[in-house]
Amino acid sequence: NPVVTFSARLEPEVYPAPRPFMVSLQGGEPRRVHDAYGLFPIVSPDGSRVLFDRGGAPWTRRHNRGPDTRDVWIFDRRNQSFTRLTSWAGNDGRARWIGNDQIVYASDRELNTVNLYRLKLGDREEQARRITSFTDIDVEEFDVSADGRTLVLARWDKLYTLDLTREGAEPIAMTIRGNEDESDRILPKDISRTVSEAQLSPDGKTMAFVSYGELYVRAVEKNSPTRRVTATAARERDIAWSADGTKLYYSTDESGVDAIHEATVMLTRAEVKKQYERARKTAATNPTTEPSTEPSNDPARWADAVTFETKLLITSDLGDTDPSPSPDGRYLAFRRGVGNLLVMDLATSEVRSILENWSAELEWQWSPDSWHIAYVTEDENFNSDIWIVPADGSSPAVNVTRHPDNDYAPRWSADGRILAFLSERVNEEFDIWMVWLDKEMEALTPPELDQYYKAASANAKKRKPPSPASQPVTQPSTQPTTGPSTAPATEPTTEPATAPSTEPATQPSTRPAPKLDLDDAYLRLRRVTSFSGNESELELSPAGDKFYFVAQLGATRATWAYDRDGSEPRRIAAAVNVQHLSLNGEQLVFVDSGRGGYIKTPDGPAEFIDIADKIRIDLAAQSSQKFLEAARILGARYYDPTMNGLDWPAITRKYHDLARAARTADEFDHVAAKLLGELNGSHLGINSPDEPNPQARPFGRLGVATQRVENGFKVTSILPDSPAERAITKLNVGDVITAIDFEPFEPDDTLELKLAGKADREVVISFQCQGAELVALMTPISYERLAELVYQDWRLKTARQVDEWSGGKIGYIHIRGMNQESLDVFERDLYAAAHGKPGLIIDVRNNGGGWTTDRLLASIMYPRHAYTVPRGLDPKITSGYPQDRLFIQRYTGPINMLCNERSFSNAEIISHAFKTLKRGTLVGQRTAGGVISTSSTSLIDGTVVRVPFRGWFLPDGTNMERNGAIPDILVPQTPEDEASGIDNQLKAAVEDLMKRVQ
Repeated sequence: NPVVTFSARLEPEVYPAPRPFMVSLQGGEPRRVHDAYGLFPIVSPDGSRVLFDRGGAPWTRRHNRGPDTRDVWIFDRRNQSFTRLTSWAGNDGRARWIGNDQIVYASDRELNTVNLYRLKLGDREEQARRITSFTDIDVEEFDVSADGRTLVLARWDKLYTLDLTREGAEPIAMTIRGNEDESDRILPKDISRTVSEAQLSPDGKTMAFVSYGELYVRAVEKNSPTRRVTATAARERDIAWSADGTKLYYSTDESGVDAIHEATVMLTRAEVKKQYERARKTAATNPTTEPSTEPSNDPARWADAVTFETKLLITSDLGDTDPSPSPDGRYLAFRRGVGNLLVMDLATSEVRSILENWSAELEWQWSPDSWHIAYVTEDENFNSDIWIVPADGSSPAVNVTRHPDNDYAPRWSADGRILAFLSERVNEEFDIWMVWLDKEMEALTPPELDQYYKAASANAKKRKPPSPASQPVTQPSTQPTTGPSTAPATEPTTEPATAPSTEPATQPSTRPAPKLDLDDAYLRLRRVTSFSGNESELELSPAGDKFYFVAQLGATRATWAYDRDGSEPRRIAAAVNVQHLSLNGEQLVFVDSGRGGYIKTPDGPAEFIDIADKIRIDLAAQSSQKFLEAARILGARYYDPTMNGLDWPAITRKYHDLARAARTADEFDHVAAKLLGELNGSHLGINSPDEPNPQARPFGRLGVATQRVENGFKVTSILPDSPAERAITKLNVGDVITAIDFEPFEPDDTLELKLAGKADREVVISFQCQGAELVALMTPISYERLAELVYQDWRLKTARQVDEWSGGKIGYIHIRGMNQESLDVFERDLYAAAHGKPGLIIDVRNNGGGWTTDRLLASIMYPRHAYTVPRGLDPKITSGYPQDRLFIQRYTGPINMLCNERSFSNAEIISHAFKTLKRGTLVGQRTAGGVISTSSTSLIDGTVVRVPFRGWFLPDGTNMERNGAIPDILVPQTPEDEASGIDNQLKAAVEDLMKRVQ
C-alpha cells in the first residue's frame, strides 16, 4: 500500500536521534520502518528496500569531517538486513531512487561543494559518478520524478532540472516569475509592548525609550503623547541623557557600523503655536521677514517636543556603543569594539583610552564628581573584578575587589564615599557588598554614622542637573587612531593610556582631586546581604543607605528595598529589569514585559509610562539590518580572529545578497544558517523567536507501547512509574484500549490524537482485560515527563546490566548533562552505585555538555594523601576518610569512561581530560569535536545569535574544536545493535575494566 515516509522523534529516546517512520496515505498510526536510528527514509519503487541516512551533521555546516557526518544506508525489508553504501568522511545522504537498482545522492566529497552522485547498487562506492559539477555554492535539496527520468534540484535561489536519461546532461536553471505585493514586503507593527530600554531625563519630566530599535520620548504626565525621535531601518539603542538633559545620546548602525549619535529638540508644541501666531502678525506687517526658528537650550522642551535633530558624534571602524556622560556633563565614556573603554572630552572632541581589553563583560559607572570611573572587566581566567581609575588617566587603575570569584555592578553613593557592588565570593551566590572609599568613615561611631546618613539623605534630595549654559558644544569625532589596539589583552591594563601628544590632559574639574583610599579597599569589604540565592539588578540610593535589587526571597521573586540597618527587605514591585535610579533617587526606572516605567522609592508602587505607535517594517530592510548586525557581532567576537581562515567580509557580502530577499523568519534563519555553516564550527546558531501557536494541543502520554488492533490499541509494554502503571486500575500487557473519555477509535485514529490537549488532565480509559470491559481513571503526562521516565528506566536497566556482566564488582553512573543537577546525581550515585565496588564505569554518552568537568575531576582525580581509622574499625581497612572534609565525594578505584559521537562540548572536555590524565580507559566512539564556550545576544526582533567566544585547547596545543576525544577502545554503534537493543560499547567497557578489578 502507498505510504508516506518520514523521520522524527515521536518517542522519547536516550540517544538523541530520530527514527524512520511510515504512515498510510489514509492516516493512522505511524509505524517504524525499522528499529535503528535514521533519517530521510525512501522506499524503493518495488517496496522491497528503504534508503536512509545515518548521522546527524547538518548539511549547512560546510566541509564538516566530524564523527557524526552522514552516510547512505539501505534496509532490505525482505531479510531485515542493513547495508552501508557510502563511507566518505564528509556528508553523504538524501538519497533517491532511480528505478529499483540505482540511486542518486548528495555528497561534498569533491570540489569542496555538495554535488549529486549516481550509483548503481552492487557497485563500489568509488564507482559513483558525479552528475553535477557546481563549485562554491552547494546543492541544497533535490528529488527524482516517479519515472526516474528527471531530477529537480535547489541551489541558492534557483531551481534546476536535470535530464537523467542523457549522459553528461547539464542542469538547466528554471525561470519563475512573480510579483511581490505590499503584504509580502511590509509588516505593520505595534511597538507599545516591545520596549527594551527606558531612561528618565535628569529633570524627571520626560522618559526616553527604545522600542523595536527606534527611539521614542514622552512626558511622564498622564495622557501625554508619544513622539518618535528616529525613523530608520537601522537599530538604535544604548540611550543616555546628557547630564543637563538637553541631549539624548544613543548608538545606531545606520552607517553599517555602530556609531554614537546625539538627538536634540528642534520644535515643541508651544513653539509651533508661537511660530504660527508670529507668522500671522509678521505677514500682516512685513511679509518678507522670516520668523526666528533658533531652538532654545532648555531641557524642559523634551516634554513638549514634536520634532528632533540627530547628528553623528563618534564613529570608528571598530564600532562605538554604550554612551555614558559624566555627571558634570563634560565627558562621554563609551565602548569601542568589544571591551575597550574610552572617554571623549565633549568640548575638544579629544578621545582618551582608559582600558584596552577583549572582554565583552565590560561595564562601568562614573563617580558622582566625574573624577573617577569604576569599571568591571575580566582577566585571562575570566574572573571579573572592579577597578577604579581617574577619568583623565593620571594614575593607574586600582583593583578594589581582588577576588577569584566574580564581582560586578559597581554603584556609587552621591558623595563618592561608598561603593556597592555584587559579588559571588561566598557560596557561589551573588550578594550585595560595599566598601568605604574614604577610610575615615570606618572610625565613625554608630551615632556619627546615623548623622552622616541623615545629612547625606538631605543633600541627595537637593541634587540638580548642571546648567545647560555650562555644557560644551561638541564636534563629531572620527578618530579611529585614538582607539585601543585590536590585539587581545591577557589582563586588564593597570597603566594609564597616553593622551594624544597634540593636546594636554584636561582635568575633569578645577577642584582638587578627591582622595580615595583604594589600595587596601579589597581588605575592607563588607557583606550587606546573605540571602539564599542570587541578588541582581543592583542600585544604591544617593545617600548610600538603601539598596534596591531583584531576588527570590522565599517563594517570591520580586524587586526589593533593603536598608543599611539590616531590617527586613521590603517588596516594592514585581521582578523587573532595572534601568537606573533617578538623579535624586526618587524613581527606580525599569522595563518589564516590554513596557517602561518607574517605581517610586523607597517603597513603591510601580507606575508604567506607556508609549503608543504603529510602525511599518520593510521586511527586506529588516532582514538586511539583522543579517549585517549578526555578521558584525560574529566578526568582532568569534573566538578565532581568523574566522577559521575565511575572508569574513567577503562571505558576509555574498550571503547578504540572499538575506535581503528573506521575508519570513524561516527564510532568514535558513540564510543565516548557511552563513554560519561557512565557519564549520560548533555552538553557532541564529534563531528567530517562535511564534505562539494558539491551536497547539500537546499530546498526553500514558507510558505504554501499543499495537493497532481492530477495536483499539493493544498494550505491548508499560513504562515503570507511568500513568498506566500508577493508576488504581492498572493497565497490563495484552489489554486493549478501546476508548478515551468514552469516545471509541475510528479506523484512522491514533492513540496520541485521542489524547491531544489532555496532558495533566484526568481522562477515562476504556479497555478490555481478558475479555472483561473495564474503565480506569488516569492522568496523562507530557512528552517531557515521559522522556524523564524513559531515561530513568534506561539508566536503571543499564546499571543492572553492568552489575550482571561484572558479577557485582563494577558500579555504573551515567552523567546526563554537565550541570549542577547531574553533578548532584553523580555524587549521590557515587555512594549508592559505586560504594564498596572495586570498579566504576562513568558514561558521558549522549551528554550535551555544560560546565562541571572540573568538579567531576576533583572527585575522580583526588590525590590520596592519607586515610583515617577510628577506634573499633579494622586497621586493615585503609580506604576511610572523613567525607565532610571533601569538596566533593571521591572515588579512587579503577574507572573506565564511555563516550560517543553525541558527547558534546563539556562532555568532550571530560573525555579529553580522562584520557590526558590517564585515569582509565576511554571506550566508545570519537566525540563530536564541538568544544567552544558560547554566549548569546539578540537582534532587533528578538532573534538570538549564539556567539562562540572562547576556544579550548589540550596541553599540547590541540584545539578541541573539530578534534573530538578518540577512545582507547573504539566500538561502533551499528544499526543491527540498535535494532536488537545490544550495547556493545558498554560491554567492551566492562570487559576491559574487569581486567583491572581485583
